[in-house]
Amino acid sequence: MPIVLTPIAEKLIRSGFMQVPGRDRNFRPIIILRPRILQAMKPEPLDGIKGVAFVQEYIKDFIMLKGQIENWVIIFDLDGLGLFNLPYKVSAPLA
Repeated sequence: MPIVLTPIAEKLIRSGFMQVPGRDRNFRPIIILRPRILQAMKPEPLDGIKGVAFVQEYIKDFIMLKGQIENWVIIFDLDGLGLFNLPYKVSAPLA
């Protein structure tokens, strides 16, 4: 069953909160997360979950190799955010 995006979840995806630029030189998928965008938009947790789930389905369908176990490279671009500035209330349900 496809994921039904809300307008806020679609805006979150288009904002670049979670990007998949491709693979590194060892062919591992690269995922970039930007919590600063999440903090600025302050979406409802369900919208954040739908946005992340949509991107993960995209990764599964178009980036991952079927039948292979792959390592992921995840980059957190904190853009000046400290530990106590992270948008915990919004990102906690995503964990």
